[in-house]
Amino acid sequence: MSSLISGTADALLDSITAANPALAAVARLAASLPAAPVTGGLRSVATLGAADGCYYNAALKTLVVYKAGVLLDGIDFRGVSVRVETNNVTVTRSAFDAAAGMAAITGVAGTSGLTVTNSTFDGLKLDRAYNDFIIAQGRNTTITGNRFLNAPSDAVYIESGTVANNYFSGGGYQTGAHADAIWVGKTTGPVTITGNLIDWRTKPDAKVETNNAVRVTAEMGATSDVTVSGNVLLGGAYTVAVSELPYDKGTISNVRVTNNVVSAGLYGPLDLVTQPPGLVYTGNANAAGLGLSLAAATGPGVAELLAGTRAVTGTAGADALVGNAGRDFIQGGGGQDWVSAGAGDDVIEGGAGRDYLAGGAGKDVFLYRGFDVGRDLISDFEHGSDRIDLAELPGAPAQAGAWSWLGSERFTGAAWQLRSVATATGTTLLQLDADGDQRVDLEIEFSGQHSFSAADFILGTAASAPSAPIVTAPIVTAPIVTAPIAAEPVVPALPLVLGTDGNDIITRTGSEAVRVVAGAGGDSIRTGSGDDVIVGQGGKDIIVTGAGRDRIVYEQASDSTVSARDYITDFEVGRDLIDLSALSGSAPGLPAQLDWIGGNAFSGRAGELRATGTSAGSTLIQADLNGDRTADFAIELAGQKDLTAASFVL
Repeated sequence: MSSLISGTADALLDSITAANPALAAVARLAASLPAAPVTGGLRSVATLGAADGCYYNAALKTLVVYKAGVLLDGIDFRGVSVRVETNNVTVTRSAFDAAAGMAAITGVAGTSGLTVTNSTFDGLKLDRAYNDFIIAQGRNTTITGNRFLNAPSDAVYIESGTVANNYFSGGGYQTGAHADAIWVGKTTGPVTITGNLIDWRTKPDAKVETNNAVRVTAEMGATSDVTVSGNVLLGGAYTVAVSELPYDKGTISNVRVTNNVVSAGLYGPLDLVTQPPGLVYTGNANAAGLGLSLAAATGPGVAELLAGTRAVTGTAGADALVGNAGRDFIQGGGGQDWVSAGAGDDVIEGGAGRDYLAGGAGKDVFLYRGFDVGRDLISDFEHGSDRIDLAELPGAPAQAGAWSWLGSERFTGAAWQLRSVATATGTTLLQLDADGDQRVDLEIEFSGQHSFSAADFILGTAASAPSAPIVTAPIVTAPIVTAPIAAEPVVPALPLVLGTDGNDIITRTGSEAVRVVAGAGGDSIRTGSGDDVIVGQGGKDIIVTGAGRDRIVYEQASDSTVSARDYITDFEVGRDLIDLSALSGSAPGLPAQLDWIGGNAFSGRAGELRATGTSAGSTLIQADLNGDRTADFAIELAGQKDLTAASFVL
């Protein structure tokens, strides 16, 4: 059954009904709630008087309800603001809009028992100063079965009572509005928000972006005992915000946000920055559900993986490490390392620092045993062959079934969740939330776009028992303990070839991979068919990389200037890399990562990187490092190259 938003089928709500059966009825709320018959059959508000316990002032467009226990059924309140100044008033099957006053209904402080049910509130998309459809400052307010549509700003403000089984859609039609569907600013009694469909996704014709579907603060006073459960909550900047700030009039305690669908927030499901200690946020799902089980992501343990491998071990600094055609266990150690494992079924552990890892041919395993390892870049991950081993992370559950895969959805607040993010630079980020705080605890970058499945991971051993309840340990950095391996010699880092500060001619032949550091001066550098690392340093260098997967490293902007730029004769897109990571953040104002802008002109932002063809048929790479729209760094490549962000290490 399709859910309806403005009369059209809504794919997101349909997906919620399929992936979250327990909340399917809530996701269909838009289609199931009957609208009030606003075109006829309603009693005019002008007919209400003393017999109804009301005073109507047509000039002020205000109705005051002063008699306790009044039932107002089937009233046309459009163009009027209602003020409830007594107890146990019920408003049902009526129609409201936002054309008058600052609220459609205000239940004043000190009253109790206001009930608003089965009514329609239409803000008419008005761009006028307006607070809320309902301001409920009394105790034990009940708001059920209503439609709240096209609000200028907020829809409901409540301090005590229940908001249940309502439908909200459209807010932010007032210029400058800070539009929340439901706001709790303080409490005078328990507040329960349940069974609502709040579609707070910003509409194309709204004046501003919506703020939060549910916002709980202590701006007006102390807030306690708020339950948000069993709702479908969509949109907003952050969909849910439970925020405690230093200038608030009170503090927040005992707030529970559980078992909702929370999705489509512009920045995420929950504002993590200002949340109070003790907030309970658990059991919530994305539109696609709680995530797919990764129970099938099993494989051998570390001892079995390393049996029969040859050790290649780096140092605490930056290393270039190369494997051979057999099975290697390559450990980068500290520093920013470059690893090319070669053929064979290798095990690669980058260690601390941002490492650049290429598994090469064979069935390779990329091993992670700590969280503080930097964001590695894996350049050639092959689905169906290579795997990511996270089973040895500190505190990891023993069973793969305790992990879950979210696809591209946001973290939901459960521990040991994995997700992927496609970046603007053409790479894919794999992210892990290990402790359920919705923050990234481990991140790995992959060249190109990837779709992962359980077969891409080792999250438990093949002999693991069925899943059992998991107690998540705190995230700590554990020492890396290497399992026993075959007694073979440790292979050192790449052979180092050093130039001088003069104009050198450096030539290497054959398949041995080397690391060339040419020094200052205009050098001529030629390497063989190995996976080489070339650091030209200062001066105008002519570089011939040869075959293999080579990395050309620039340590500072003066290594290749606009007037004395390096010339690379045989750069191969998809195999070779230009490493500019040392330039990122190297001066005040520079971003942590250069921004690839393709062939576009510099915009005036520091740290932009571009490439264009020249009239001579070559490719010119330029970087504006200070934001003056002028190149400060340049490299020239022979031939016209179709470069992307993946051609660089940024």
